[in-house]
Parts: sequence; C-alpha cells; structure tokens
Amino acid sequence: MKTRPFFRIACFLLCACLLLSGCGEEIQTPEEETVSIWLVEGELLSAELAALAEQFNNASFPVKAELRAFANEEELGAALDSARPDLILCGHERAVALHEQGRLRDVSSGFTHAPAYSESFLALSDCVGSAFFPIGAETELLVVNGPAFDQSAASTLGRGSITSIEGLCAAASACGQQGQVFFTADSFTSLFTLALGPVGSGFSGVREQDILSEDYKRFYNLLAEAAYEGGLAACDSPALSLAESGEVVCALASSTGLTGELSGELELHPLSGPAGCFARAVGLAVTSPFSGREQAIAKFLSWLLHPQRAVELALSQGLIPAVTGWELEEPGVLDTVLLSLSSAELYFPPLDSGYFRTDGEFEHRFRAALEMLK
Repeated sequence: MKTRPFFRIACFLLCACLLLSGCGEEIQTPEEETVSIWLVEGELLSAELAALAEQFNNASFPVKAELRAFANEEELGAALDSARPDLILCGHERAVALHEQGRLRDVSSGFTHAPAYSESFLALSDCVGSAFFPIGAETELLVVNGPAFDQSAASTLGRGSITSIEGLCAAASACGQQGQVFFTADSFTSLFTLALGPVGSGFSGVREQDILSEDYKRFYNLLAEAAYEGGLAACDSPALSLAESGEVVCALASSTGLTGELSGELELHPLSGPAGCFARAVGLAVTSPFSGREQAIAKFLSWLLHPQRAVELALSQGLIPAVTGWELEEPGVLDTVLLSLSSAELYFPPLDSGYFRTDGEFEHRFRAALEMLK
C-alpha cells in the first residue's frame, strides 16, 4: 500500500511528458481542394466571375477556385487538346459541342440541392444533360423611341403589333412610305435566326442552302420590301444611339448592351419568333476529367448559383436570369423585361444554326443587299 502514491506520481509524469511532446508538432488539417476554371478574358461574365471567385476564396470553404484566363477562344480550344479544367465559362453552343465530343461530366450526384432553374432553361438539359449550369442568357430586345413612335405611321398599328417579326416589317413598310426610317438592327443574323431557326429547314447562313427554303425567301422578301420602301436600313452607328436620337423609331439591340442608363423616352419590348424569344445561354460547363470531384465542383456551383447571387449577377450584365427564387426590391426597366422573359418561351439556337456558323459573312452580305435597295 505504501507504493500507491509513487504509482500515481509516475502516471502523472508520464501523461505530462506525452502531452508536452506533442505541443511542438504542427496540427495537420485536411488539404484544400481546388476547382479549376478556364475562361476567355474580356468575354461575357469573365470579369464578374473572377471577382466572385476571389470572394469565394476569401470565405471559409474547404474548396478554392483557381482561374486561368485565355486571350481568345482559339487559345482556350488549343489548351483543351492537352488538358481539361473542372469548369469552363462558355456559351451553350460550346457546351453542346463538348457534350457531343463526350467531354462533359455529370456532377449531379455532388449536389445536396440542385440549382432551381426556370422552365425555359431546363430545355438545355436535353442537349447537355446535368453538365452545363447556365447563369443567364443574352437576348435581342426592341428599343422603341416612344415619342417618335407616337408621331409615326406605325402608331395606328399599335405597339403590340411590332413585337412579332411580321408586324415589325409591316410597320417598317408603312413608315417608309411616309419617308421615315422605322427600324434597324445591330445584328440581322440574330433576326434571321429568330425568324427561321425553328421553321422548316431552319437558318444555315449559307446562301446556296437557304435560298431553297420557301420560308427563307418569304422572310427575306419582307425585309427587302421594307428596305425598298425606306423603312428599314442597315446603319453603321450602334442601333441604341439611333433610337435614342430619334433617327430611327426602333432598333433591335442585344440586351447585354442596354445595361447603362437609358433615356426616359426609350421603351424596351421583347421580339418573339415562332419558337419564342432569341436566347444565347452563358454558364459553366463541367469538363473535369477526374472522378471523385463531384462534391468540390458542386460546392462552388451551389455557392455561385444561390438565387440572390445568380439573379443579380445575370441582371447586372443584361442577361435573362436562369435561376429562380429571388426578386429585386426596385427593378429597373431592363430588369423588369429580363425577369419577365425568365418564365417565357425561349429559343436557344442549335449548334448547326447559321447564328454560330456564318462568322460575320451573312451579316456583311445582307447589309450590302440593303444598301443596294435604298
């Protein structure tokens, strides 16, 4: 019994030694996972995504985003021949091409709760599965000079008439007969894509192929008649500035170019074709070549596509928001139109559309034809 105190002391000293011996060692923490993201510098959403990635990295997440910027699409495409990142910022046309090449990865298993997409954008999943996560879509909007419209020959037709392509051409012809240029566009290629994309053989942008389509000839003649009457013109100045000055009554312009302060006299209206409104989606395609990356990639995407963050990001760049579940307290004129389109029918041009294939050739040729009809 006399040895018991010595036993307690020995145990105490042993425990102290063990504790002290561990104090000098660095505590081991789990290694951070990195999600690699490639983008083209200067392209739509590239600067905003870089800023958000930095914000994400400054938060206490076990996942970090690592960006690599390329000077142009060609450089990014060449890099893809030898390596693949986890994510690529791109339009839906590149995502579809990568999907057809078998280079996209489904990461739906990594999500606890998948992003809440509007019905309009869910249609893209038929083309790319659960491997493309759109943030929003640019569209084409009619910019109408209200006072100029009220004083034009088109006023008897009403504003509702010009939101269809046929009505727009009719209004242009009516104004042209009165010596007034009614309409111009930044992109007639977009106009043909909207009018003909889902109709018949579609719009290829290749004259020898399109000229065989009765729908193409009918629409071409509608525009040619409006140009001959003087109501449609191909202008060198940006369409928005011409509508602002009243040189034209209305102009077709990309929604991404309308994010600045607009004159109070300007109205914005969507232009609808046979399959809805034109839309080119922009988002993140999952190209990770490695399995087991689903949760890390899903962590970043879930954060980025939080309803408030995703909706405000899309609207700030003039995009139709892809994600639902957030309402602005004081939406502007452009915001209101884009939010309304998030629940409307949208037409996303397919990969073989002339919109993606012509590389400016059709636009140049059609503008030259309009000049000859003056």
